[in-house]
Amino acid sequence: MKILTDLPYTDPLRHHGCFDLYLPDGGTGRTLVIFFYGGGLTQGEKSDLKSLGREMTDAGFCLAAPDYRYYPEVDYPAFIDDAAQAVDYLTAHVR
Repeated sequence: MKILTDLPYTDPLRHHGCFDLYLPDGGTGRTLVIFFYGGGLTQGEKSDLKSLGREMTDAGFCLAAPDYRYYPEVDYPAFIDDAAQAVDYLTAHVR
């Protein structure tokens, strides 16, 4: 498994505008799964998904784990906008 960390999906100067990408041995070209960690929109880290990344890559999938901003730093719908922006970026750029 190869892990690429802190790849920007938006302005890299903005906190929580990055994702980690877990790739199976052999590189890309497999199905991409985008997974948002839990935490009630108030906590959590993309790095918490290392074990899931291992399981997914062992099964032949690529896993993208985007960060997003939290409440109360931002209000609704900012974290939803972050998620949508991450999905847009990932579906356009990660193959």
